[in-house]
Amino acid sequence: MAGAAPARLTLLGGWQLELAGAPLAVPPGGRRLIALPALRGPMPRARAAAVLFPRLGLVAAGARLRDLISRCLRRCPELDAVLQVGPDLALAESVWVDCWDLATTTAALLTGDATALHALGERPTACDLLPGWDEEWVATERERLRRKLSRALCRYAAERFHAGDLPGALIAAERAAAMDPLDEVAGRWKIRAHLGAGDAALALRTFEDLRRALRRDLAVDPEPATMELIRGGLERGMLPQRRVVRQPLTVT
Repeated sequence: MAGAAPARLTLLGGWQLELAGAPLAVPPGGRRLIALPALRGPMPRARAAAVLFPRLGLVAAGARLRDLISRCLRRCPELDAVLQVGPDLALAESVWVDCWDLATTTAALLTGDATALHALGERPTACDLLPGWDEEWVATERERLRRKLSRALCRYAAERFHAGDLPGALIAAERAAAMDPLDEVAGRWKIRAHLGAGDAALALRTFEDLRRALRRDLAVDPEPATMELIRGGLERGMLPQRRVVRQPLTVT
């Protein structure tokens, strides 16, 4: 859309839509109408209707979608510069979406770009996608983004660890673990980084925190790879054995 005013859509940490620097008051239904193509890309209207109204039949869902589009454009005419409605439901080319920016950062992490890790900073990430939205399609996208970012962070941590950059490896692993305390891959890279830095106390604390979380939330023990990592630390004399034997390390 040539000459269209720039629009910025924020989905991480909460919903916000700005057009030419001014926030737009968009009703809840309109927010979902815009968030769907922002997260899944252009899609046929029939498919969009089925996702937004999963409890309705195809005909009823299509009618509900047409009504929603009409009401939203009447209530907020500025949405015509944001939403493209035709055979497909899509966003206008002038729209910038923070999730897309996060995807670019994720891809850069996979190349080992150190600036990408700094770019994450303390900004909201995948787990903060549309907080409070409990629709299944939102939960699916939230988990998809989290997994992609987590894999990228863990791969970055592995590269930095093998390059001898223990602080860089630890930062990346901590970011991944913060998104999911039950992520054992991230937990193992945290443990490796602490062991590599000679900090046995933090390595053991990381393991014990992970084990408690797994037992509390999933009723399982850590994976064999995690157990072997700790046993390796014991065998090399890097961990205080007396603290570990308080609770036997059993592999399930």
